[in-house]
Amino acid sequence: MGSEKPEDFGDYYAWGETETKDNYDWSTYKFGTSYSGPFSKYNMDDKKTSLETGPNGDDVVSKRLGGKWRIPTKEEWEELKSRCTLKWTSDYNGTGVPGIIATSIVSANRSEGLFFPATSSGESFYDCPNAKYWSSSIDLYPKCEFAYGVNLVEERIHIEEFPRSYGFSIRPVSE
Repeated sequence: MGSEKPEDFGDYYAWGETETKDNYDWSTYKFGTSYSGPFSKYNMDDKKTSLETGPNGDDVVSKRLGGKWRIPTKEEWEELKSRCTLKWTSDYNGTGVPGIIATSIVSANRSEGLFFPATSSGESFYDCPNAKYWSSSIDLYPKCEFAYGVNLVEERIHIEEFPRSYGFSIRPVSE
């Protein structure tokens, strides 16, 4: 969210939060203040495995854009991983923005691709070819402290578990 062009990486959000902030760590996290919990929502008691959508939900895309817009699930990132090739560019379409272009290996029209601008974790910036984005999926085990995100590094997609308090960018999808 916060981007209007493909080359904009947008704002950072902690997993499940709908507002940006200056500090992305456990001391400022909405649903818990420690790596070990307890967590007030998306925990072993409520067994929610994905962010709630809608105007009162915790999916920032659904809340801000409405309609069928939302944060992609872990499974949707896995589908992108299995159906696309990745290519690093240091200058996307002459904009000067580095990032990763994902191009379908199954589509008849392979000339177009999705662009993922290089980002940081909201913690610190670094000059390696990578882009990190949240999924809407959480890992309930062992203590619900992790949510799934994607780390696009050079020409690989890594779907990983990250602490929910981290600040990552979002790339919306629509059904």
